Amino acid sequence: MPVTVSSAPLTLSDPEVERKAGFATFSSRTMRAFKLRMEDRCEATDRSPSTAAH
Repeated sequence: MPVTVSSAPLTLSDPEVERKAGFATFSSRTMRAFKLRMEDRCEATDRSPSTAAH
């Protein structure tokens, strides 16, 4: 499951692109998304290995 590490709003510097985007907003996000060993995954989700999904 990906986890957001940081997030920041982005601004558009080109008026034409800003006009075309309308009310859309943009942000830059840094995500942590990698496979964890079973022990780490259980600890991160606070579940024991016997109840964790495989």
